[in-house]
Amino acid sequence: MVFGPSGECYMSSKKRDGSGAYNWWGEVDTECSEASRGQAYNNLEVSFGCNSSWICTKGRNNYKMSRNTPPCLKERMWRIMEEGMLLKRVRLLLSNHPSNGSHPSYWISDSK
Repeated sequence: MVFGPSGECYMSSKKRDGSGAYNWWGEVDTECSEASRGQAYNNLEVSFGCNSSWICTKGRNNYKMSRNTPPCLKERMWRIMEEGMLLKRVRLLLSNHPSNGSHPSYWISDSK
């Protein structure tokens, strides 16, 4: 279960035997729900940041993100893919530093 700062939420669940998988979204924009359609139940990780930003990662090197994801994060993820490296985990964080304004901060783990 994942919650965002503006009421966004994502939850996925399945039975112990792996059947009956389902996911639930709340308070997300159409772009986010469309990006995740067809990705459900397959190791989808979701993170919400400030300013309605979001990122969905699936496995090690498949991702989709909102238009307002930090440009430096978009560039880093693109370089990781181009160099054949592994993207391990990405999290958008709330920006609580005045110099960042309303731009989300992030945390990333990769093989670079």
